Amino acid sequence: MPRFKVVGVGGGGINAVNYMINAGIKDVEFISVDFAPSMSLVSRHITLGSNTEECATADEHCEEILCALKEANMVIVVAGMGGATGAGAAPVVAKCSKKIGAFTVGVVICPFSCEGAERVERARNGINDLRNSVDSILVIPSEKIIDNLDKSTSLTDKFKEIDNIIRHGVQSICDIGHGHSFVGADFEDITMVIGDNKFAYVGIGEATGSNAPLKAFREAINSPLIEVPLSEAKGIIVHFIGDAPQLNLLELNETVMNIESYVHPEANIMWTGVLDDAMGDKLRAIVVVASQCRDYL
Repeated sequence: MPRFKVVGVGGGGINAVNYMINAGIKDVEFISVDFAPSMSLVSRHITLGSNTEECATADEHCEEILCALKEANMVIVVAGMGGATGAGAAPVVAKCSKKIGAFTVGVVICPFSCEGAERVERARNGINDLRNSVDSILVIPSEKIIDNLDKSTSLTDKFKEIDNIIRHGVQSICDIGHGHSFVGADFEDITMVIGDNKFAYVGIGEATGSNAPLKAFREAINSPLIEVPLSEAKGIIVHFIGDAPQLNLLELNETVMNIESYVHPEANIMWTGVLDDAMGDKLRAIVVVASQCRDYL
């Protein structure tokens, strides 16, 4: 089984990792990288220093990072890009991951525009730096997540929703990579679909009743979180989660046939599914859309 390691860098990344741990993601080793003291739930924490001014010294911890990442087949680096820690240290972690030969995915959380031009510019530069050291970079546009929620949603629940979307994206990659899907997809398929220096975006949809797979898929691809036209997509993963009665093979096949009409003619298309009786009468579709990497504007 491929070894997956998820690294939370800085406050935003560690919050997302803590959420994944509490959600019960299995067969993954979690690591955190931040300044002391850490609020991480992980058993392995790498301390960069005592204050954010020491972020530039992340390079000095490469040996410790390399040791923590040792034997990983895939490393997922999760970081908020508005602060100095994520923008400064995440690329260092990614370079260490590439050095050991691991397939490396960056998951970046973009700041809100109201946080100011300086943080937005730092995030833009951090994303462009990180993309040069990863095989794929998954972009989470926080502002669009918040805008899509009910106005009565509390601030705490809004941030939880951001972490929840990251969790679904990471869990889908891990489920497929570990061969948990009832469709014959595995680690190599993931690297083919989202690799080759691509930007990726995740959309989530849920549906019930007749034609639930198609309805959930359409809801997912219409998510405002997918910031590229599907016609430009060079790779797409559609991951279904549901109880056995909801995963109707004929309906799944109809949905898969529909995917081709949405994406680039040369796109790599992969669909997978896992059984989860806790879903009840709901079926969830998680869509990861990958397009060719470019400067993040």
